[in-house]
Amino acid sequence: MRVPGTPQQNSPGVLKAPRVKMSEATWHKLMAYVIAVGPLEINGFGYVRLTPEDTVWLDRDGAIWIDDVFIIGQLVTAASANTDKAALDAHIASMVQGGTPMEALRFQWHSHVDADAYCSGTDTDSIDQWPGHWLISLVTNKRGERYVRFDTFTGGVRVGVEIELEIVAVTAIPSYVMDGAREEIAALVRQPQRRRPLRRRASEIPVVPTDASGILVTDVSSRPILATDPRPAEVPYEE
Repeated sequence: MRVPGTPQQNSPGVLKAPRVKMSEATWHKLMAYVIAVGPLEINGFGYVRLTPEDTVWLDRDGAIWIDDVFIIGQLVTAASANTDKAALDAHIASMVQGGTPMEALRFQWHSHVDADAYCSGTDTDSIDQWPGHWLISLVTNKRGERYVRFDTFTGGVRVGVEIELEIVAVTAIPSYVMDGAREEIAALVRQPQRRRPLRRRASEIPVVPTDASGILVTDVSSRPILATDPRPAEVPYEE
């Protein structure tokens, strides 16, 4: 999840009511979880984009990007969804061991199935238990309605504010995707070496017989007449 970029603001301590963006593809993945689980609630998490220095990457609008969403083990009913803490701890350990820093895991989401999208007391309790110093939270439902908030934690005190989530239709290839593709191509793709043209002298070349006036002579053998030409002839070819 370490995506190259130029951060305009790196300190999470000064991120106040930021803009947050998500691609349509990521939003559709999240909604697929919400719909596929049927008449049950569901919890999930997501990664925000980081710089190579593992700080939060902000685009030119100063917005945080949520790059991916996922689910882990949980116990759900039509009115609740309880994440398995052991499963979450195991995921975080595996994530960090794999090279993705904890700083990337700053998004959690939750479905209210057919109910309104709002932050309930249970939702704020889940936010209070978050181990980091800031978090983006989303509550949604099968209609795709959403309530999004940003919370910071300082000295054990949580401060939260409602924010907007912008779903972005990707109409062009993002620059970081192109940069990554170029890096992989440079490392993995090669071209055959081009062979230089070979030079060959032709001391004898077939000529068409003509008389002194340059008129074609037709009453001779069909076998070509050879003449000596002092000029070298270059004949490019590939073996």
